[in-house]
Amino acid sequence: MWAAYLLVIASIILVYYGLFQLSKHLYKRNPLWLIAFLVLIAPFILVLMQATNLLELMWVVLLTPFYGIAVLTSLFTTWMVRYYCIAFALLGLLNHIFLRKKIDQIPPQSWRGYERYWRTNLKEHPQRGLERKLTRLKRRGTEVLGRAFKKHSSLVLTTLLIVVLATTMVNSTPSIKDPTYEEAIQFLMSDQTNQNRYLEESYTCTDFATDFRENALKSGYECGYTVIRFPDLSSHALNCFNTTDNGLIFIEPQTDEVVEIHVGIQYWTSKAGLPPKNYTIVGYYTDW
Repeated sequence: MWAAYLLVIASIILVYYGLFQLSKHLYKRNPLWLIAFLVLIAPFILVLMQATNLLELMWVVLLTPFYGIAVLTSLFTTWMVRYYCIAFALLGLLNHIFLRKKIDQIPPQSWRGYERYWRTNLKEHPQRGLERKLTRLKRRGTEVLGRAFKKHSSLVLTTLLIVVLATTMVNSTPSIKDPTYEEAIQFLMSDQTNQNRYLEESYTCTDFATDFRENALKSGYECGYTVIRFPDLSSHALNCFNTTDNGLIFIEPQTDEVVEIHVGIQYWTSKAGLPPKNYTIVGYYTDW
């Protein structure tokens, strides 16, 4: 047992030493790159906060921030897209402001040292002088384009991110509303997601919850995607409505049951295909 703990701790030290070295390298290249890297992995803190004991915390830390970000992105795509669009748009704007000043301080490459030589060659060797003059113009054009690209690329990227952010906001149309309890039950009875077949490798609880939520949004009702966690580090996906008259209710999309969700209670329903073992809820979170 102690050997396993020591191996896990050694692995964690090696992994995060590598991340530390990567951070040092990014800082030397450009401090903004380091900030962008920290922004990228910052949501991993949310994953760490879900750990309920030391063993679970060590396991989550060992999986590295990149695994945590992948999990969050797969579960809460809209929220993650909005977060990254806002964060990287701000960074792009800062980079544009400071990089523009830096580039403006660099004088254009001087060609005066060659002008006299070119004029002489243009008189004595017209063809050779013309070729060199064309080469000079090409180089100057390339320099102008390069400076323009460096100067405005961050601004272009920021604009694209703002467009993506606006698109996600538009897709969350104002016509979508929180249902009343009666409307939620009526939708529950009309929705056919529970008729789908549970397949261990291709159609699981996450697919049920995703399809149920999409159907609810198409019907004009705001619907949450909830993930509950169990002591063995496994999880289960279901849905919820924040009804206007009866508060938050949770729905098991595989059975169309209104279920109770609280930390410390046992969550199990035979119709959902979950085996009768310790499925005590140790935590849950919802994406809207």
